[in-house]
Amino acid sequence: MATLADVTAQMMFYVDETDPTFLNSAMAQYCVRTGYAEFVRTCQQVDPQLFQTSVDIPVNNVQKYDLANAANNPCLMGPVLNPPTAKRFLRLIQLAYVWQTAPLRLVKWEPVQDESQLIALTNTTWMNVAWIPGYYLLVGTELFFPCTIANATFRMFYQYDPWPVTPTSASWLDDLGQFSDLIALLAAKVYMSRDGTINKALTQNIMDRKSQLFEFLATGRDASGPNRVSILP
Repeated sequence: MATLADVTAQMMFYVDETDPTFLNSAMAQYCVRTGYAEFVRTCQQVDPQLFQTSVDIPVNNVQKYDLANAANNPCLMGPVLNPPTAKRFLRLIQLAYVWQTAPLRLVKWEPVQDESQLIALTNTTWMNVAWIPGYYLLVGTELFFPCTIANATFRMFYQYDPWPVTPTSASWLDDLGQFSDLIALLAAKVYMSRDGTINKALTQNIMDRKSQLFEFLATGRDASGPNRVSILP
């Protein structure tokens, strides 16, 4: 179990700071949030599917979709999410055209690197790409398609920001509770960096716990079972 209160208490232990003049609750939460963001990135280096979700995007007679436009549903970026319970977008993993819903059939689309590539692959009509893998480009907050998309649904798989929208002391962070001390260590590093100091013991603890986290994620979350394998069709 890893709650915000648990991690904050651990961080306060590591920094050994009890004077709220130097470390008030707002600053402590900032340190934990920053440390947690590094923890999430560390996990995703080993297992990109951690902190991953999917969402369906309806596209109607447009050639681009803005993920930060609050009038769109879903809106996953920007200051206002729609719906409010949406998980904030961090990184796009895959985009697929929903060809059929029952049973579900997805046609994976491929990303291009820049606008010139998208233009080179542009098709003149939606029917040219509806039944074969198409191409897309994410620029800033906008998804660009090679043509005007007529009444279609895309399923987007993406990594999300797991930080609670309105955090409280009881907010659940994730299910990797046996490594919550690593979040606290990373949060303590944020606090100590304010003074430009390097704590060798803290740095070594972080390295050790990251190594153990890598091993844990690489061999599977169930340590009693077999290692993870890739099953190809």
